[in-house]
Amino acid sequence: MAKQTRNVPKPEPAFGQGLTQFAARNQKTLFWFSFGLMAVMSLLLFNMRVSEGGDDSTYLCRAMEVVASGRYPDFQGPAYPLFLSLFIFAFGFNLILLKLTSLACMLTGHWLLYRLLRGRVNPLLLVAVLGLTAVNSWLLYYASQTYSEPLFMCVQYLFCILFFRFSERTGLTARQTFAASAAVAAVILAAMLVRTIGIGFLIVAALSLCIDRKFRKAFSLCLAFVLCWLLWLGVYHVVWGSSVKSKSSGQIEQLMLKHPYQLENGREDFMGFVGRFGGNSKLYLSKHFAIITGFKDADSRETSTPLTVLYYLIFAAAMVLPLQPLRLLRRPPRGGDAGRHLRGAAGAVGPVQADDHLPAADDDARALRRLRHSPLRAGRRRGRGRGGAAAVHRRMLERGQLARPD
Repeated sequence: MAKQTRNVPKPEPAFGQGLTQFAARNQKTLFWFSFGLMAVMSLLLFNMRVSEGGDDSTYLCRAMEVVASGRYPDFQGPAYPLFLSLFIFAFGFNLILLKLTSLACMLTGHWLLYRLLRGRVNPLLLVAVLGLTAVNSWLLYYASQTYSEPLFMCVQYLFCILFFRFSERTGLTARQTFAASAAVAAVILAAMLVRTIGIGFLIVAALSLCIDRKFRKAFSLCLAFVLCWLLWLGVYHVVWGSSVKSKSSGQIEQLMLKHPYQLENGREDFMGFVGRFGGNSKLYLSKHFAIITGFKDADSRETSTPLTVLYYLIFAAAMVLPLQPLRLLRRPPRGGDAGRHLRGAAGAVGPVQADDHLPAADDDARALRRLRHSPLRAGRRRGRGRGGAAAVHRRMLERGQLARPD
């Protein structure tokens, strides 16, 4: 006797689910709308004057020195003056054109941000991030200034894209692993040459790979960066030679002073650096960051220690919480509860039982993707974790989402 199946009425999507489905269906259209909106807003806010900050004009002067005398811009990040010098060499000194390069970098960064987040975050969150960045006047300010931030953001997004691909790819040969790590290392070197803080990309990337127990990839990335750095030093020596005196020591010496323009105040001690770190944290997090994100009025001059501490707690949670699923996935319990445990760690809902209602197809698809690209694959080779992946795979076969093997 054939088994009777119950027709369970399909529930109406909730308000948030409906928006998410709309964003998923029209993701590319919404991106291009935000892209055009960002271009229009940048042109409306375009400032043709040099800013009062000073650094933007300093970059222009160093770019002119590169073209006029070939002098290497070695006090701050050298990559941005070298980038500007290409346009000065080709078109002469045209301030509007040089400012338009910042606009081009902002739009390119917006596109790279879309490529980075697409398929990794909720579509509704992706659209919200793209929309907010497209109209944020504090970000669009840099679209008409010759600061290095727009170029650095492009390199930063490109690093994230390449690093995620490098970290997630499996089954690579030694040559393919080194080629992929060399591409990531080259982008890290470019970020460091744009802004010195870019060296932090290497630290974060190596630490992330070590936490994920991908030690060979971490070693390959560090080795590739050393080789890229040596290659850059060779190019530097050939083009500029030893006649150029490095100013890096002078820059470090300036950072050690209590006041960069008042030498009589002396050098900073350890506790002075601690106080400087706390003061800068309050200034840039509780004031500037809060203004940029819209939580404070633009004319606000107040700083807040509790708000600064709250931001650091949020940052710490964002770094620690993603590690918990990895810990659960690496240590599945033995016995019949292994499949249930693995499904919970992979994002599925509830234990696998014969009389369970089948979860949504999208949930199973996401669970299967996470199972495929997680340390579970290593566990399955050791004979563990079969229940979770097999259960998800079986349900998707029943719905026709996967082709049955012949």
